[in-house]
Amino acid sequence: MNPKRLICAISLGFCVATIIPLSAQTFQLTVDESNPAAVVIQSTGQFAQNADAVTLDSTGISLLSFFTSPGLFTVAPTSSTLQAPTGRAYSLLNGDDTNPLTQNLRIANSAIPGQAQGFSTSLAAFQGSLLVDFSSQTSRLPAVGTTGQIIASWSGSPGVVLGQWVVVPEPETYGLAVGASLVAFALWRRRER
Repeated sequence: MNPKRLICAISLGFCVATIIPLSAQTFQLTVDESNPAAVVIQSTGQFAQNADAVTLDSTGISLLSFFTSPGLFTVAPTSSTLQAPTGRAYSLLNGDDTNPLTQNLRIANSAIPGQAQGFSTSLAAFQGSLLVDFSSQTSRLPAVGTTGQIIASWSGSPGVVLGQWVVVPEPETYGLAVGASLVAFALWRRRER
């Protein structure tokens, strides 16, 4: 094979390998942890996989197997507009405070009494985003591409599976992959002339 075509094919393959696996699945939440002091958990607007009309926002949701090792902590988000369809914005994150061996991330509303979250298979599972400082948890954060399930409630009283979460590369990674592919293509076209 012509070396120039090989370089172009490798560049295009890198671009596809970087972007396709993350977009081939349906995720309800993305996590950008490129800056551990400003981790963003963002709704994708995808519908919930299962309905749950009874779980309260005070018990929240859990991102299963989020952390790479167990540990307890509680932190308030820096800012939050992330909420379930009929809930209020989530205002509390912890390492599943009932089980010190878990690696789950629990996201809930600290307001009492709780209010039903109203998950439906015909509505976006979540709306908005949440910004949190996880700099104290840096060594436990998952790698880019890591995925897991989102459940209603917490591990002590698990609810239905609502969908999936994924750690996404920082936005510059997509630009770099696409840019490298375009440069390789331009060089190949120039050499062909």
